[in-house]
Amino acid sequence: PLMSAQMAKLQSEFSAETEIRFVSFTVDPERDTPEVLSEYADRYQAEKGRWFFLTGPGAEINRVLKEFFLSPAEEPAMHSIRFILADPQGRIRGYYDSSDAVAMKQLERDAEALTLE
Repeated sequence: PLMSAQMAKLQSEFSAETEIRFVSFTVDPERDTPEVLSEYADRYQAEKGRWFFLTGPGAEINRVLKEFFLSPAEEPAMHSIRFILADPQGRIRGYYDSSDAVAMKQLERDAEALTLE
């Protein structure tokens, strides 16, 4: 919930006209069905077509986590609280601690700079 609140704040910082998209994905696909994630998106006022809540088979989620250099879903104590900024080509531009106000401001600046490239 804290990360989603931070993501909602980020969403509000950027106009809908920017190319920035927001993606949240579950590490608990058994509980977080598409219906549950849809309710979650509504709770945080996620703009459709801009902020996506994703789920899928556990193996696929773990593949994505590995590609982002994050711990597997089976290790809940190791779940990251970092946001990842990726460019349109899927290259990671940075990791940002969602609990650190300075890091979140840096994410805003870096995302803005990315839109100008």
